[in-house]
Amino acid sequence: MKCLRAPLAAVCWVFVVLVTAPAAHAWDASVPPVKVDGNPTCADYGLTSITSGVTYGVHDTYYVKWTSTVAVDWVIVKGGPNANIYKYPVDTFGDDWLHAPINPSTGKPYDLSHVEFCGDGLNEPEPKPGIKIVKTGADYAYAGDTVTYHFVVTNVGGTTLTNVTVTDPRCGSTLVRKTGETDMSFDPNDVWNYSCTAVVPSGVAQVDNTATACGEYGDTKVCDTDDHSFPVRTIAIQVDKLAVEQTAVAGSTVHFTIAVKNTGNTSFVGYVFDDPNCDEQRTGANAADATLDPGETWTYACAMATHAGQTSADNTATATGTNSDDKTATDSGSAAIPLTQPAGTPQTPQTPPQGGTPPPAGGTLPETVLSGRARLRGPSGCVKQAFRARVTGRSITSVAFYVDGKLVKRFTANRSSYSIKVRPGRMGIGRHRIVARVKFLAASGTDARNLPLTFRRCARQVVTPRFTG
Repeated sequence: MKCLRAPLAAVCWVFVVLVTAPAAHAWDASVPPVKVDGNPTCADYGLTSITSGVTYGVHDTYYVKWTSTVAVDWVIVKGGPNANIYKYPVDTFGDDWLHAPINPSTGKPYDLSHVEFCGDGLNEPEPKPGIKIVKTGADYAYAGDTVTYHFVVTNVGGTTLTNVTVTDPRCGSTLVRKTGETDMSFDPNDVWNYSCTAVVPSGVAQVDNTATACGEYGDTKVCDTDDHSFPVRTIAIQVDKLAVEQTAVAGSTVHFTIAVKNTGNTSFVGYVFDDPNCDEQRTGANAADATLDPGETWTYACAMATHAGQTSADNTATATGTNSDDKTATDSGSAAIPLTQPAGTPQTPQTPPQGGTPPPAGGTLPETVLSGRARLRGPSGCVKQAFRARVTGRSITSVAFYVDGKLVKRFTANRSSYSIKVRPGRMGIGRHRIVARVKFLAASGTDARNLPLTFRRCARQVVTPRFTG
């Protein structure tokens, strides 16, 4: 390696000898030269001579190849009585096959006298390759859901990249570039978009993964990664019912305790508890809570009437929770208490004579209990004014009113009718549903039932004003 003489004392070149010098060269520099008479310098054109950062070599004493770590704007190649000036329209960091003007006597370039590299004084560094990826996806999901990931890949460097790749271990073959994007040259500031779909696995609380984007600039490979995570939501509810008494006498009132726990990780903003044969009561410090949160347990005390002849007091409670995503979970819990018969009760029923009446048990006839009956009354269709939804019937022990799935009133006293006042004006426009859950005396042999009533809150009508002239 030799260093060029003044004025570029710090610029070095490598002399490369070709086996056969071409008589006429088939390649050219990236820009055509401008021939100038005399011995021009960078300063003649208001430019600064670059004295470091440039490395160049010559082919067979005629042709110049150069690279630089700083931006070059012009190159002056001197030879013979004049010079060629190569003027680059943009900052350039390397070129090949530059030469002095052509000698008319030989048809070849003049032998090189010297080469000067010119800059605008800013000494911009050589552009570096760079790439950036930004990954977005679901904020949350449930196991088994199909989610979509999006990737924005940007060329943040100063060079065009080749062999651009985007990979994501959760995507596989579903990762594709956005439909309609056909540009295959990934130039500085270019933005390419990708997406993929993936199924959320089960048994995990959170999904984490990393996407990678890579590109190449010559022998240099640049990559970037971006992470994305989202929680996996679950919805589950558990009902546990326990008997208080180990055994009881038929005809007495037995008791149960019920624990309802939110075993998922989302809150229940809607909740319905159903125990058709029990007169239940919420207990505990959180008895007034309206939202059943993850890990929280609501407890109930339950009293159930039995009747003579029963051998077991069997009871089942069911709870259903609905979260903010309108997903529901339901569970039931059951318990039983063995029953013994009161003293004097015949163990084997006697067969009455044809046309006669059965003999009394214990010397007295049992009290006659009518089967349960109930009816819900109220308006339907389009309703504007407040009204009462009313339940009437017989052998009723309790009535619970639900409006749009929310318990608003429970009656346990024995009365001839049960009612609630409904004000449509405080409700949203559209369809609403009232359900009265009615329970009957156990001795009536009538199962609990739900009585539905549907109405709509009318939309306010627009009235065209009268023409007044």
